[in-house]
Amino acid sequence: MPNTKLRLHGLLKPASIITLLISSFVLVYSCGEQKTTTEPSSNTPSGMLIELPYSCKPLSREDPEAISPDRECFKYRYDGASSLELDHINTAFNCCPEEIVADITIENDTIIISESETGGLCDCICLFDLSYKISGLEPSEYTIIFKSPYLGGGDSILTATINLSDSTYGIACVKRDCYPWHSTDSSGRIVNHTGCKNFNATKHLPSAEDYSSNDDCVIYQYGADYVLVLNHINAGFNCCPTALTADFEFANDTITIIENEVLDNPCHCLCLYDLTLEITDIAPGAYTIIIKEIYTKRDDAPLQFKVNLIEQPRGTCCVKRAHYPWGL
Repeated sequence: MPNTKLRLHGLLKPASIITLLISSFVLVYSCGEQKTTTEPSSNTPSGMLIELPYSCKPLSREDPEAISPDRECFKYRYDGASSLELDHINTAFNCCPEEIVADITIENDTIIISESETGGLCDCICLFDLSYKISGLEPSEYTIIFKSPYLGGGDSILTATINLSDSTYGIACVKRDCYPWHSTDSSGRIVNHTGCKNFNATKHLPSAEDYSSNDDCVIYQYGADYVLVLNHINAGFNCCPTALTADFEFANDTITIIENEVLDNPCHCLCLYDLTLEITDIAPGAYTIIIKEIYTKRDDAPLQFKVNLIEQPRGTCCVKRAHYPWGL
C-alpha cells in the first residue's frame, strides 16, 4: 500500500459542521492562502474530517450509552470494501481553540492520526468528539493510533489493531485519570466555616471584607481538575449548631445546594456565617446554581445564578436581605 499523509484543518465556527474532502486533490487553507498537493493515484487511501464540534461536549448523566469521560475511545465502522469511518470520542483540546488540526499518516498497515490545535483562548481544557472517514482501504489488518495534544508523559496512547476482514465495526478504549478526563460522579462538601460573625470586628474571610450584614452572597471560582469552590458569605444559622451540613443535588445543568444544621443544644438566636463549599468533578460548561437556605422567607429573593464556567470561571452573586439575622 502506498504511503500518504493528509493534513486536515477545521475552523471552529458556530452552528456549522465542517467537512474537508480529500479526493482527487488535497486543499490546505492557511492564513487565507490556498495550496494544492499533487493528485494521488486511484489506489492511494484518502481521508476526510466529517464532523468537528463548536465547543466542549456536554456530559449527560441521563444517557446510558454515553462513554464515560474517564475514557478515551474510538469507534470504527467499515463498509466491507474500502470505506472506514472513525469516531474519536473524548479527545482533549483547549476549551476555546481557534483551529483544530489533524495529520493523518497511512503507512503500510498503520494509520496514525495526530491531532493538534492553534490559538487556545481559555484557561481550561475539555473533551471533544471528532469523526473521520478514510477511503481506499482494502479489507485487511490495520493498527490505528490516535495522538492527542494533552497526554502526559506516562499516559498510554489510544491504539488498537483491527482486522477489517473479520470485523466491520468495534470500539477500543483507554482509561484516563488525569485532567481533563474525569469521573462523572460529582460530589460536594463543606470545607470549612466561620463561627458567628461580629460585624463590629475584623472580618473572618478576606473575601468577605466588602460585604455588609445585608448582603447574602456567593463568590465562586472554577479551577483545574474540575473543582468549583463557592464561598457563601453571610449564611444564616442558629448561634449554637452542633454541625453545619449541606446536601448537593445534580440534575443535568442544575446544581442545588441545600444547607442545613444539626442542633443538639440550640440557642435562642441566629447569626451569620461564612462557608467554603467545594464541588469536584464538574465539567466546564453552563450551569444554574441554587443555594437553599433554612432561614430565608418565602418572599425572599432566591440565592441562585447562571454561570458559564468556560467564559467566566470566577465571579460573585449577591442578594439583599433586610430581616433577621441579616441587617444587624
